[in-house]
Amino acid sequence: MAGSGFTSPPIWQFAKRGGLILAGERSFKGETFFELRWWADGGNTPTGKGVTFPPDAVAGLAEALAAYAESRETGAV
Repeated sequence: MAGSGFTSPPIWQFAKRGGLILAGERSFKGETFFELRWWADGGNTPTGKGVTFPPDAVAGLAEALAAYAESRETGAV
């Protein structure tokens, strides 16, 4: 991941298909964003399979994911 643009190490990763799904803050051409993306080749090559959004939106996503996880635990999905 050298030169990957991450502003700090990814905060989450999940192994998938010989690569990694990584979540973290990156910057590119002076813009900072939060990204959830599949990186191929053992996590070394970014792919087009991902999504980016403003860092300010992370808290709302975290709340939605926590609510989803809780509903899965209680069987309310």
